Amino acid sequence: MPPRPSIIPTSGSGGRPPSGAHKVASRSLGESPVSWQPSPPKPSEARLTIIQVTDVYTLANFASLRTLITETKKLSGNDAKVVSVLTGDFLAPYLLSSVDSGAGMMNALAKTPIDYLTRGNHEADINHRTTCRHVADFNGTWINTNMQDHETMHHEHHKPFEIITISSPDGTTTLKIGLIAVLSDNRNLYAHFKTPGPFGGATIQDPWDTLEEYKALLEGPEYNCDLVIPLQHLYVEDDHKNCQKIDFPVVLSGHDHHRVDEVVEGTRLLKPGLDAVYATVLDISLTSSSGNCLPKKRKPH
Repeated sequence: MPPRPSIIPTSGSGGRPPSGAHKVASRSLGESPVSWQPSPPKPSEARLTIIQVTDVYTLANFASLRTLITETKKLSGNDAKVVSVLTGDFLAPYLLSSVDSGAGMMNALAKTPIDYLTRGNHEADINHRTTCRHVADFNGTWINTNMQDHETMHHEHHKPFEIITISSPDGTTTLKIGLIAVLSDNRNLYAHFKTPGPFGGATIQDPWDTLEEYKALLEGPEYNCDLVIPLQHLYVEDDHKNCQKIDFPVVLSGHDHHRVDEVVEGTRLLKPGLDAVYATVLDISLTSSSGNCLPKKRKPH
């Protein structure tokens, strides 16, 4: 039997990790470094580290975030994959963006750098044409799963999902992770927009239907992902609905501005809070190529 996964909590207690030899860990920037330190993967270990921030309305903490990303990459070594994610609400609303329409923020994201962006409801607050230019100019990737008729979806930096494949240093183990991203379709968030509506009139599909559809797609034979991680911009009660309805081992989310680390129906829900004061650092590793590394399905109830 493979070793059971371990979880290092940000706060509170741990939850259900995937079965098999996965390990899931998270931490906040404010924690003592004794509780978590990046290190190179073992020879047969394939590892992905995700550093997530959300709801960033200031440039003040990007220097610290850059240090966290740089040091994590350095200490993890060349054989581990480290990526950074911002899960929505960064172009507005704050004083600087009212002047520069998010240009300063996009410059900071590029220089940090942030690898993946997902949309929040406040990305609709910036002029639509300006937002489209931000998409075109960004060197990283925008992931957008439940608003695919947005006019920038044709752009090379804009994808409905991302698949990251990592191999162990000795080449014996491969880990394939899918990333999908959804934002809220709550009408109250967009009621003040005039025709054609937010995001240039793009249609925001039901987040839960989208999550179920793309989880099945990416874990199916066409893509054969070992694990799918949702990047969400939803209220906590909506995150709970996801945890209760869909069998994800872990959810990375935003929208609420407070920190969340809890377990709902066996799913670990993590939100780092606003302004990159804290970051979630999530390690996913596979140390054996044998067996099924997908999480076990819960019995219906």
